[in-house]
This record gives sequence, C-alpha cells and structure tokens, in this order.
Amino acid sequence: MPYARVSPWLRRALLTAEDDAFFQHGGLDWNEIKASAKVNLEKHRFARGGSTITQQLARNLFLGDARTPTRKLTEAFLAVRLEDALTKQRIFELYLNLIEWGDGIFGAEAAARRYFGVAAADLNARQSILLAAVVINPRRYSVLDPGRRIERRVRLIAGRMRRRGVPPRPSTRRRSGLSPRHRGGRAAGRSDGGRGASRHRGAGRHGGGIGCGGHGRRAVKH
Repeated sequence: MPYARVSPWLRRALLTAEDDAFFQHGGLDWNEIKASAKVNLEKHRFARGGSTITQQLARNLFLGDARTPTRKLTEAFLAVRLEDALTKQRIFELYLNLIEWGDGIFGAEAAARRYFGVAAADLNARQSILLAAVVINPRRYSVLDPGRRIERRVRLIAGRMRRRGVPPRPSTRRRSGLSPRHRGGRAAGRSDGGRGASRHRGAGRHGGGIGCGGHGRRAVKH
C-alpha cells in the first residue's frame, strides 16, 4: 500500500501515539530511552517501552516477538541501519504495511477493511485514532469494542493532535467509530507535513507518543 494512499488521519495518529519525534531522530530516541529506563527501574519491571517506529519496523522485519537479552541491542543496530538505507517516508510506508492490528491482520489496508469496511485512504479521524490507540496490544484490545483504557488513549491522542494543529473533527466522538455501513464518514485532515519524503542524514539509497502500556513519546511538534 503506497504511503499516499493511507489516510493522513492515520499517519498523524500513529506518529502522535507511537513516535512523536520520528522526523527528528536517527532511529533511536535517546530522551525516550532514558525516560523508559527510569520508569522500568522504579517499577522493577518492563512497564514502558522506548522503541521508535524505526525500531518497531526492524523488529517486525527481522526479529519477531521473541525476547532475548540481546534483542534490544540488535533492534537498535538494525534501526540505525534502516535509517541510513531508507528515506523517512519509506520507513513509515513499510511500517504502515507491516504493523499488526489483530490476529492475522497486518497493515493499514487490511485493518481498515476488516474493522470499518473502508479503504485505508478513507479512514476518518475517529477510526484512525482508534487504530493508533490499540497498537500497544492489538490482540488484547478491540478496535470495535474499546474499553475504558483505549477510550482514555483515544482522548490523549486526540488532544495531542489538536495541540499540534490537527484538530480531529466531531467524528472523533465514540459513535463515529462505527463502520460507514452503519454511519457515514469520509477521511479528512491535513497531511503529516510532507516531510515524509525528506531524506535523513543523506539517506534514501533504496527509496512521534502517548506514555501508556509500553510506548511513549515526548511532545515534539511535527
């Protein structure tokens, strides 16, 4: 699925929820890594992750879900290599096509059609933010039947989007999460700034978050 055929709402929502500094870092967000390490040490458990979108892509492409003592180091190494080899837009495009949204549901197009009966390009604000909200654990949390935790994340993501000048329209309210077959809706919103096509550190030879449930990003306007 080409980058341009994914709803700008979904692109913005994912950046806000998962990697607010995506267009500023080189694959690793050191501020987020330090913040996550502090939380995990204080709680004596893995309570918060610090993976960027690039690290998540590296894990999805090469490493899978197995957790080993060296996996995080390998993930970081591969993320830096991906940033050297690909444009930011290409990295994000691959992520959008590989991200899991439920058992056997991979990629924005498959998720949009499975949950809402529309193409990825036609996702509205509410639908996009719901998809972004469940990324923390798409097999545990439901897009179509979001509980209190997911609704709280929806509000957090929508609030951050508004502060970044991307105000979700009234369709972000709970009722608009229904499929257009039950309630009409069209995609709306600005693009994610057009900077996805820019190259990072001369990269491109082949071609931003909410602190909740294992992911978090600092607030950096994009």
